[in-house]
Amino acid sequence: MAARRFNAIQAELTADLGSNAALSAAERMTVANTASLILESENLQRRQQRGQAIDADVLVRVTNAAARALTALKAKRSPKGLLTGREALDSYLKTKHGDPVA
Repeated sequence: MAARRFNAIQAELTADLGSNAALSAAERMTVANTASLILESENLQRRQQRGQAIDADVLVRVTNAAARALTALKAKRSPKGLLTGREALDSYLKTKHGDPVA
């Protein structure tokens, strides 16, 4: 179940950033690390809700690290529907000249 949830979180984060192909290796690693932090935070919260003893300091640290990682990823995300970089240039050139530059 943990692997499935990790993959789901990672897929959601990747989709927010565009696609896996659009991400650099460093960005893919950041997404994976962020997914791990979110998963660990969820696991700690679930254990706490079940009444199991957890280290509250660890929960706070993991949750804060996940929030910081999400903030860093959000800064990289372009608004939905807007093209950036090469895609925007190709779209503009296609509109003006009928063919994107290769």
